[in-house]
Amino acid sequence: MFKSLFCFKLLLLLCLGAYAQERRLSGTIRDKDGSPLPGVTVIEKGVRNNGTVVQGDGNFALTLKGSSNVVVVSLIGYESRK
Repeated sequence: MFKSLFCFKLLLLLCLGAYAQERRLSGTIRDKDGSPLPGVTVIEKGVRNNGTVVQGDGNFALTLKGSSNVVVVSLIGYESRK
């Protein structure tokens, strides 16, 4: 009984630790004149299927799941930035 309770608590701790590693990134993408750039793609580098598209007002929000802390921002016709 004690062993199974200990294992359950350890599993719960590990799950909470994994959840705590996710971070939320949000912001606004604008051009050099200050106009919003809708349609820009923001993806987390090194993490498959984790990205978003900037809304019409230039705002985006992305939950980062990896440990790289690097996002790639791109728009057709513009050079990619990291």
